[in-house]
Amino acid sequence: MLYNFHYAVCSVLVLFFLTALYFTKKNPPTRRNYVYLFLLICAWSISISSILFCIAFSFPKNFSIKFLHFIAILYLIFAYTIPVLFYFYAKAIALDENKKISTSHKSKLIIVYVIELILIITSCKTGLIYKISPEGIYSVQYGQLIPYVISTTILVCSLIALIKKFKVLPKLKFFTMFSFFVLIGLSDIVEGFYPNIAMTCFALSISLFIIYVNIQKPESFIDNVTECFNQSAFVIIADKEIKENNVFCIGVAIEDISFLSTLLSMKTVNSLLRDIAKELKTCAKNLQLFYLNQGRFCFVGKAIKSNKIEEEIILTSKYIEDITDKIRNIFEEPWKKEQLEFTLFARIVTFLPDDLKNADDVINTIDTLISSNQYRSNYSISSKKIDSRNKLRLFKLDSVIKNSLQQNLFSVYYQPIYSCKKKRITGAEALIRMQDESGNFISPEDFIPVAEKNGCIYRIGEFVFDSVCNFLKIIDPESYGIEKVDVNLSVVQCMQKNMAATLLSIAQSYKTPLKFINFEITETASADYPEVLKQNMFKFDEAGIELSLDDYGSGYANMNYMILLPFRMIKIDKSIIWEAFENPRASLALKATITMIKALDMLVLAEGVETKIQKEWLEENGCDFLQGYYFSKPIPQNEYLEFLEKSISDNPEKYTDVIAYRKEKAENEKNKNDKNPDLKSIKIDEDHELIELVD
Repeated sequence: MLYNFHYAVCSVLVLFFLTALYFTKKNPPTRRNYVYLFLLICAWSISISSILFCIAFSFPKNFSIKFLHFIAILYLIFAYTIPVLFYFYAKAIALDENKKISTSHKSKLIIVYVIELILIITSCKTGLIYKISPEGIYSVQYGQLIPYVISTTILVCSLIALIKKFKVLPKLKFFTMFSFFVLIGLSDIVEGFYPNIAMTCFALSISLFIIYVNIQKPESFIDNVTECFNQSAFVIIADKEIKENNVFCIGVAIEDISFLSTLLSMKTVNSLLRDIAKELKTCAKNLQLFYLNQGRFCFVGKAIKSNKIEEEIILTSKYIEDITDKIRNIFEEPWKKEQLEFTLFARIVTFLPDDLKNADDVINTIDTLISSNQYRSNYSISSKKIDSRNKLRLFKLDSVIKNSLQQNLFSVYYQPIYSCKKKRITGAEALIRMQDESGNFISPEDFIPVAEKNGCIYRIGEFVFDSVCNFLKIIDPESYGIEKVDVNLSVVQCMQKNMAATLLSIAQSYKTPLKFINFEITETASADYPEVLKQNMFKFDEAGIELSLDDYGSGYANMNYMILLPFRMIKIDKSIIWEAFENPRASLALKATITMIKALDMLVLAEGVETKIQKEWLEENGCDFLQGYYFSKPIPQNEYLEFLEKSISDNPEKYTDVIAYRKEKAENEKNKNDKNPDLKSIKIDEDHELIELVD
């Protein structure tokens, strides 16, 4: 019988392309990648053995019986190895990267796999699985049902493992894995009807290609600027290495990167980061280098082995010291970019194997190193010397935040916003406040960064917006002269593609008129995540929500974002305002900034106004809105309404439109009551025209 090996040849072509893709990309050393590599090798083996099988049994007279048996056994071994490898791959997908398959499961799988191998290898004598006639004709025997049932059972177990994680697995990942079962199943059916067609190897290669494109995605673990493994890869790989091996880490924090980002273009800063990464790689070529964002790098390496623990610590410490000296040397020389020459300062923190707990601890320690002034004089420091109390404080904050969400200990305060045109308060900024169980307030500057790391920021952000929408529903904003309520959007919120849909859904549930909402996006957010943010912003803009660029001048200033994104207002950071009243040059710069923003047909809000002199100067120089302690500190909702009532009462001439609106509303209510005597009557205070319901 002539065998058709065209599909096997096609399989080789697909695998050639897939192998080239795999080895030209940087693949993190995870369990999933190792198993995928074995699947790739096995796919090559089964494709080549399929071609040899088809040729040998198409022309059996040209080969010896022993060679035919060898080819048949080789093909069957690789064919029945695929389900075993796929089981391990499915488990790697379904389980957390750092969780292992239980020893009992592994033992059972190995036992049945060995049974399969024994049955296949001995079949050349027993004829249980297959037979080859003296003429060289290959025939399948009923005994092949045994390895077939075993393999099918293994694949079913793989499918069950995936189905159990259906709710938590990304749908694309689940259905990609499911496509493997479909393609392999269809190829088995085709080969059942047409045994002379080698279809399975082609289905396998196509399945592996689909898996590579949709699941493997090595680029998702690579930072596209430095071409190092990124923070996501670090969390996975470092945790695995810390648990399984005796490893050390060296954290490198370039503290000037944020400052340079305000002076140079992002393109130049990215080019500088690439140069730094290349130089760092030369310091320790045998160590893995990760880029953790914001100028933070981390080396991970295995400790030097020795028969004595004390000697191992000494050798590893000496090796770490040599690497830190090399790192220090590369930062001694000035760096050149755009015909500029400047010196970068890098701080280093070292972690011996006994100092390591997990990847998050390493990241938090590096953050503490670069954010705390007390370590500024240290070029290199051991992680043991980093203030453990700060780490403990962060841990406690994490617990307090989660507890506050459960016990509803968050509240929203409102800081009034003054309109220079109307000479009165016309809105407020909604600000989150959190108390611990003792009733003590915790600064947002402390708990927001922690909430962004532990994922609670999403619920906090939704809580604030939900509270604002509820506030606008229970009052009549126009009767208080409220034109806008500003709501801050966290950097982490801005990263979410579904942010706009979620917040618009909340507004819709309260039937909140979107004209009363203004979203403030921090300058850092717009600089770090332009594409995702841009999509969300235009959705808000189309819905009728006003947008402001918050904290302008404090972060990654970039004119492109002001011009290309649909901002209606720019909020100038308080640090710029305060500096302008201390430094004449800063004052000139602030004037020019206000003029530029107005020329772009945008409104200007100045934050941090604390004195009458500041208020008058900012009004004279074209600011549209002012905000700060001169008007009021952030206050609870009820106090904010009382504050507005007092403003209306004390300055009725500035609220003529509000008072007229109240009077009209009161008359409308009175007319309704006249038609329905069961309703309460309305009394109007002729002095201030305030509305009151009386029995």
